[in-house]
Amino acid sequence: MRLPLAGPYRPIAHLYSGPDGARWWTVRLWEHDRPRERILPEAALLAFAQANRLAGLADAIGRLLARARAEDRA
Repeated sequence: MRLPLAGPYRPIAHLYSGPDGARWWTVRLWEHDRPRERILPEAALLAFAQANRLAGLADAIGRLLARARAEDRA
């Protein structure tokens, strides 16, 4: 999923699930002169979307998390 951060800069966020059910996101963010991969907890991107009033992004995050939870149960 792409994140609307600043103008045309829209890094991709990837959701991962661990064998213990823990979920986290990775996002490549620019740091000085190059991108660095950052690991974010499950709630961090949802909080970002809500704080910035990005309802579409919050909905997309919720759908991905719901799908990941359903796959964990399967």
